[in-house]
Amino acid sequence: MRCTWFAILFCAAPIAAQQPAASPYAALAGVVVDSIHGGALTGAAVVVSGTERSAIVDSTGRFRIDSIPPGDHEIGVFHPLLDSLSISIGSKSVALPAGIVTTVLMSTPSAPTVVAAYCSEEERKRGMGAVVGHVLAVESDDPVKDATVRYTSLTAIYVSGRQLKRDVFTREVKVKPTGDFALCGLPIVTGGTVRAARGDITTGEMVADVSKWLVASVTLRLDTLKRGTAVVLGRIVDDKGKPVAHADVSLAGSRLKTVTGDSGTFALRDLPAGSQTIEVRKLGFGATDTALMLSSKSPVQFDMTLHTAPVTLSTVNVNALREAALVRVGFEDRKKHGLGHYLTEEQVKNRGAVQLSDLMRMMPGFIVRQTRFGQVILQGRGQSISNRGCVAYLVDRVPFADRPLGSIDTFVKPDDIIGLEVYDAAEAPADLVVAPMSCAVVVIWTRATSSGSRASPESDTD
Repeated sequence: MRCTWFAILFCAAPIAAQQPAASPYAALAGVVVDSIHGGALTGAAVVVSGTERSAIVDSTGRFRIDSIPPGDHEIGVFHPLLDSLSISIGSKSVALPAGIVTTVLMSTPSAPTVVAAYCSEEERKRGMGAVVGHVLAVESDDPVKDATVRYTSLTAIYVSGRQLKRDVFTREVKVKPTGDFALCGLPIVTGGTVRAARGDITTGEMVADVSKWLVASVTLRLDTLKRGTAVVLGRIVDDKGKPVAHADVSLAGSRLKTVTGDSGTFALRDLPAGSQTIEVRKLGFGATDTALMLSSKSPVQFDMTLHTAPVTLSTVNVNALREAALVRVGFEDRKKHGLGHYLTEEQVKNRGAVQLSDLMRMMPGFIVRQTRFGQVILQGRGQSISNRGCVAYLVDRVPFADRPLGSIDTFVKPDDIIGLEVYDAAEAPADLVVAPMSCAVVVIWTRATSSGSRASPESDTD
């Protein structure tokens, strides 16, 4: 869909400073306002139709164009924001007399107006937010047909008694033949991410925050072939500019990872081209994710400064807290009884998994099926009562509904896990059974358990 919006146009009457001069040319001055985000539409190009005259809007929103042939002209405004929203701004014919400076005010439509142009009233009732954009090929601006775009956000964090619960909201939409898409009816309480997929080829998660401006625009570059020849080269330093050695650098949603050397440098190879997310992790520093546009034609240079985490407990204290937490929730006792399968925090780290589903590949009795948007955990066939393949989750003793399938990978990362228990439906202890009872049970204990921010068994009030 392409929308055309006529800007509000005010032509001020000539004043003393605008008295006819000897110049045979006209002049145009004015302001261009970004009504979506507030403030000036800095960097926009203002052009006068039928001429070669143009100007760039400055940081205050102002522009001026001189030496315009007098007559009736249309005025157009061009900016990447407008392109991403498929919006054009133009005035009707404006008289520009010789020797006069004509002033105008032009603006983009407001965010609610843009949302209303893409989303129906029924969709807006479900949520006022919208993400619009394009899915294009990596090496060209050709649209990628038959792709799907998914939006994901954590929509709620609330407390019931002492139990923390987070709800994952997702919405999918098919990309139009033109490469355009619009995700409507999104909640605006939090930000989110989007990713595009075509078959088993996906982009990384790109930030799409509708919590402040109602509408977000994203252009996703999706590789049309699963080549895996892109390269990222970079260097990681700390706040003082010193190299950060042994930091983990990985491609989000994959097993592709590397570690920085003593000089802080790294090379991450065999990556899919297009819009991707690079994750950097190092104990003692804040976790950092960065969206990059990768190309198979040339390496992408990626330099980053990691910031020291505000508070870092000593390793001894952290381990003691986590061990005590696992004892408190009964993990150690159940492990001694021998039913089910268990992983400690150290075992999780040694397996080098990027996603929870990577861990589940290695657990007896489980298989993982690749879907368009990530890993979906399924139980192996012929497993006792639970031969339907369904899996029920408890995260710090709070049931997690894996809807859509694969959401658990977004909700829990291996780096957060201090203990993992998996049971066939016939083996699960009575206090860890989750509906439906015919499903296998995966019990996940995270760092939040040792920090006390989640409920202990004694405080459960189910």
